[in-house]
Amino acid sequence: MRLLCGRDLIQWSEQNNGINSNQYRGHKGVQAQTAALNKTLSCDALRYYSEEASLIDNDAQACYDRIVPAFLSCALMRLGLPFHLIKFQCEWLKQTMCELKLTSGNTKPYSNRDGKTLYGTGQGTGWSPPSWTALSDIISRVMDKFAPGLKLQHTDGSFIHRVIDAFIDDVNSGLNKEALQDFHPAVNTNVLKKYENVYEQTKWNVRLYSRLLFSTGGRLALHKCAIYLLKTIWKNGKRSFQKTHENTPPISIQQGINQETQFIKIEDPSKARRMLGVYVAPDGNSSQQFQILRKKSEQWSKKNKSQHLSGYETFMAYNQGISMKSLDNPVGASLLNQFQCQQIQSPALNTFLNKNGVVSTI
Repeated sequence: MRLLCGRDLIQWSEQNNGINSNQYRGHKGVQAQTAALNKTLSCDALRYYSEEASLIDNDAQACYDRIVPAFLSCALMRLGLPFHLIKFQCEWLKQTMCELKLTSGNTKPYSNRDGKTLYGTGQGTGWSPPSWTALSDIISRVMDKFAPGLKLQHTDGSFIHRVIDAFIDDVNSGLNKEALQDFHPAVNTNVLKKYENVYEQTKWNVRLYSRLLFSTGGRLALHKCAIYLLKTIWKNGKRSFQKTHENTPPISIQQGINQETQFIKIEDPSKARRMLGVYVAPDGNSSQQFQILRKKSEQWSKKNKSQHLSGYETFMAYNQGISMKSLDNPVGASLLNQFQCQQIQSPALNTFLNKNGVVSTI
């Protein structure tokens, strides 16, 4: 199933235009940082053109564990997975005995045979990522059809239209005034909605995505979700985003079987939110990203100073640990300048050089 569903099915679907390009997980030659980089570039374009807009960060709660197998079967069949493999997957999920491994020991085994229906495809299974890709593809196509999205202009005069960028369940979407003006929903339908106000249209988009996610068995993790309302103001010839007042009402959504009313907070444009390890603030400041990476570098330096490591061991720890993963990955999608990058790297690099007999202060 890992090979057939995770490799062959995805490759076949890509070759036959069966998967929306909005989902970056599983696509060949696409990295996780691409979704974060697109968010950073979108914020750059919105600041440059000073257009009223909104940005939405959505994150699902335990997406693999909440998948409804019956709905998933339809999604996989839609992409072309043979029926006997879908039947095997459903039977496997139905018969599997599960247990939780805790520090105090394993829990009592449980399964669907205990009289309670269990959902999800299992954490760590090879078919879980492509299964979510199949579900995400349906959500993406619906959002592409029913949401205005962002219409951004390149410096060469061409336009690009995007509605969402997703890596598994980390989803970034947006809306600007120009895309809203060009959005023409069908007449006399209860599915498509168009509002003249960016705030009202943003509420509709958030609720639409929440309902689509709920149809797959999922729900939003509200503590990981945020909404930005971007309005440009000019003062003394300088451009900035209007501050979000503390009394700005959050956007309400209904979640769960009983449709409980919950709220997503509207954040200030100067506050950065984490997406795939990158902290992006719509107003362009990178102070939070700098502080987090600097702290990681200092912690690594402090830890390795107290360890009796050889020069080669320190080199391996620096190259494979702090440098390549913790520090390098977020930089490509951030707005850190050269001075900030030097300040971030200096604690770890000084320790690495000293361990290898080079006296240097950076």
